[in-house]
Amino acid sequence: MGDADREVIHAPRRDITRDPREDEEWFQRLPPEIQERTVESWRAGRVRFDPWHDRNRALRNRCLFEGVCVCVLPTFMMLGSSWGLVLASVPGGLVTGWLWWRFGTGRITSGLLAMLTLLVVVLVSGFWSSRLDAIGLFNTAFGMFIAGLLAAGMGLRRELHRREHAL
Repeated sequence: MGDADREVIHAPRRDITRDPREDEEWFQRLPPEIQERTVESWRAGRVRFDPWHDRNRALRNRCLFEGVCVCVLPTFMMLGSSWGLVLASVPGGLVTGWLWWRFGTGRITSGLLAMLTLLVVVLVSGFWSSRLDAIGLFNTAFGMFIAGLLAAGMGLRRELHRREHAL
């Protein structure tokens, strides 16, 4: 390697935290309070397109979808479940997915939350025809177990995903 290969090209330094519009003449004429508010609004606009924002939105959408799947699949699998119960589990699944996303739940909390949501959906919808309906009770317990297992698996995947992105 000769000296020509080692020649370093120096580019002018530019402050990347400063907005280029701050150097314009119209901005310099503004009062200092207005300048500060304007710069803050520009920063807020840039943060909106931050990659973390996109990743957070994707995680929220995935949690909502998984919450609906976890609540709808077990109610659909229950023997004797009506379409009304399946449709009633959709809002419950949305609430469950939102809670997973909002609180960043892991495998244990996700499973317990899904089981609780499914129990609430079944109780509110009036699924059991009589208090002595043993088949309905067994189906509900089995559905809650399946929902808990599915949700725990999805919570474990979220935990591992968080650990990978934290490193």
